[in-house]
Amino acid sequence: MRTASLVVLAVTLALPACSSGPKLVKVSGKVSYNQKPLKSIEGVTIIFHPVADSAGDTYPATPLEQDGSFSVPGRTGKGIPEGKYKISAYQMTVNAAAAAEAQKINDMFPVAKTQIVWEVAGDTTIDLDLSKPTGK
Repeated sequence: MRTASLVVLAVTLALPACSSGPKLVKVSGKVSYNQKPLKSIEGVTIIFHPVADSAGDTYPATPLEQDGSFSVPGRTGKGIPEGKYKISAYQMTVNAAAAAEAQKINDMFPVAKTQIVWEVAGDTTIDLDLSKPTGK
């Protein structure tokens, strides 16, 4: 009876550790180009790619607000796992005048070429300037 009680206790203590998964953190920030906020109407998409993830998981940011702000809700809306991320950016535009600027962003920040790498540990605020190769 005592052995059975110890087994039940051990299993009960182990369950929370098995099901908790990685620590999720909230990520938010603002995106600008030449220190001017990029707005939702400008069609910029920001995606976080875990550096250590070979499964190809990605975490898209919410559409940009009018002040260039965004958040990264993750799969459950509670955030993304702590870790190092490459950040890619893509801009779609139908405005011919903005096409050259959009192409610069698209050429500098695809996931294969982006130089924006950020360590996310705890709730994090990120300010990105897409006129600079490292986003800083």
